[in-house]
Parts: sequence; structure tokens; C-alpha cells
Amino acid sequence: MSLNVLINKLRDAYSTVQSKEIDLSQQAKASFASFKDQKEVYVRNTINSSINQLREIIWKMSSDESTGLVNLYRQLEDNKANPKLALDVIDKMAELAVEVKEPITVGELKLRAPKLPSDIRDDMASDIAEMQRCFNAGCYRSTTILCGRILETALHRKYFEVTGKDILETNPGIGLGTLIAKLNDKKVEFDPGLTQQIHLINQVRIFSVHKKQNAFTPSTAQANAMVLYTMDVLEKMFRV
Repeated sequence: MSLNVLINKLRDAYSTVQSKEIDLSQQAKASFASFKDQKEVYVRNTINSSINQLREIIWKMSSDESTGLVNLYRQLEDNKANPKLALDVIDKMAELAVEVKEPITVGELKLRAPKLPSDIRDDMASDIAEMQRCFNAGCYRSTTILCGRILETALHRKYFEVTGKDILETNPGIGLGTLIAKLNDKKVEFDPGLTQQIHLINQVRIFSVHKKQNAFTPSTAQANAMVLYTMDVLEKMFRV
């Protein structure tokens, strides 16, 4: 959920608190059989969950962007039982949020393995499922590493399909670029777009795996693109 959506959600919840004269300084009733009691519990839960989500978003921002919002968040925490003061803080947050460039986010990935040769289907399905879990958990370096592993398996299988030889036995450390070149030597050609996708995934994977002077972590958008490219390559490589 985005920063602006959460701020608006909190504003609506606190406006309801004011209009319904809900006393947030008192604990909610243990029993809430009436609709009024249910509404109160819902509003309280909305406020608490939204404040927690707000904290997660703000703490993930760069220090330059978050400084003002962190101070306002702390004020909101201190005054969350006072709807008037809370609304004043929320309005100030809304003003700052306009200037914040929020990170690109995507919905939860739900992947389905394409049709694959039977001898690699189970292993590939397992890797795809793990890649999906890593992405949805926000582990983007692991996501891109698995993208590279999946493509390696696919290209090795393609080479075996054409030559009847398992290149892993003779050259276990062969890279993706070399594999593509060897397949081209065997008259197996990929369209330029597909080749570029594979090289791009390989480059991001290399930067994610090997230690550099400056640590590299793929963004959500980059990891999402790598996953989509990987699934597209599989679909086209083993198209029936």
C-alpha cells in the first residue's frame, strides 16, 4: 500500500472517530454485539494497522526523504489517541508526501511454469516456485540469482536436445553467453530480443552474486523485470 493511500486511510479513520465521538483513550469493549461496537473496533484496527504500515514505508525511505516524515510519525504515535492532534499531523504528512518519490511496487507474483521437457519439469517447477517466494518476500538478489539458475538449466537442456551430449559433464562452469554461442554453432538461433533478455538477466545476476566495491541490490522493478524475462524465455525456448 502506498504512502498517500495510507495517509488518506488514516484521515478517514480519524474523521470517523471524531464524528462518532469514539474515545480512543479508553480500551475497546470486550463484547461488541451491536453494529456501533463493531464499527468502533473496525476503526481502531484500521488506525493501528495503518500506523504500523506507515512506519514500515517511512523506515524504508532514504534519509533525505524520510527525515520530516519520521518526526511526524513520532508525533502521530504520541498523539494517536487524540483525533484532533492526529489529524493535524496527518495533514502535515500529506503535504510532505507530495514531494516524496515513492518506490515502484508490484503486486504479489503468481507464476505458472510453462510446458517443459519432462526430465527437467520438476526441478524447474521447484526453482520457479522458490523464485516466486523470494520475490514476494522482497529478497530481490536471491530472485535474480534464481533467474540465472533457471536459464542455465534451460540452456543446458536445449544443448542436450540438439547434440545428445551433457555439456555439464565436460564443462561444468560454462557461462550463459558461451552456452548461447555453442548453441548458435549448432544452428540453434534465438531471436535477438530473446538473446538480449538472457544476457541482461545474466549481467544482473553477476552483479548480484559477486562482491563489488559498491554493494548492488536489484530494485523491485528490476527484479520483477528479470522474472518476467525469465518466464518469457522459457515459454519461447520450449514452445511446442
